[in-house]
Amino acid sequence: MKDGASSDTLRAFPVKPIKESLRRGYGENPWTPFFRVEPTVRIAYWTRGGEPVKVTIKDENGMQWKELDGTSRRGMNVVEYDLSADAKLADAAEGKAREKALAKEKEKEKEKAKEGEKGKDADEGSKGKEAGSAGAASKPEKTAAAATARKEPPPDEDEDDDADTAKPEEERPSPAAGPSRPLDPELYEMLADPLRATRKRYLPPGKYTVEIRSGQSMEKTTLNVQAEKETGFGED
Repeated sequence: MKDGASSDTLRAFPVKPIKESLRRGYGENPWTPFFRVEPTVRIAYWTRGGEPVKVTIKDENGMQWKELDGTSRRGMNVVEYDLSADAKLADAAEGKAREKALAKEKEKEKEKAKEGEKGKDADEGSKGKEAGSAGAASKPEKTAAAATARKEPPPDEDEDDDADTAKPEEERPSPAAGPSRPLDPELYEMLADPLRATRKRYLPPGKYTVEIRSGQSMEKTTLNVQAEKETGFGED
């Protein structure tokens, strides 16, 4: 929690987790019959006073989303924060997150390619062993097997088709779970919201670090923003 600061100079306190609607910033719901109270968090800290206080919100990648001016009177201080974000800082932070997600996806593809190459090498080795053992088989055994094959009736093609279609559902591959692959930067720009620059930006759900600075002292605490459960049409 501390970063080279003395507890009798500056002290940060835990921040209560908060839920936020993903629709926030896209205008009010016209079907809401009552006034909506926008979510805010209270960032509390104790300071000795005499130095200006800055409150900075950073994500898990260390990217800054917002900087606030805090009060600096001696004793307990509380800053109310509406979870808003600076547009330029938010764009930079989201770009960094997409870049990191794409790099992670490329690493996964490389690992899959390596595993595929190892599997091919193993298959080729097993096929070579099977070919060698088949060549060492005796001719009488081959003759007997051929004679038996001539006596047996050919398999019914319809039965084979039925056997293929009658596979149990457990053997069928299930769709992959988790988020889809992140978009390519060029495609993301093409699909970007054209009115995004006109809307007020807010923190997306996630875990953030709140840095409180006063002079040479700095304290940290955690802010958890959770996605609010969406209700049905006409509700809020």
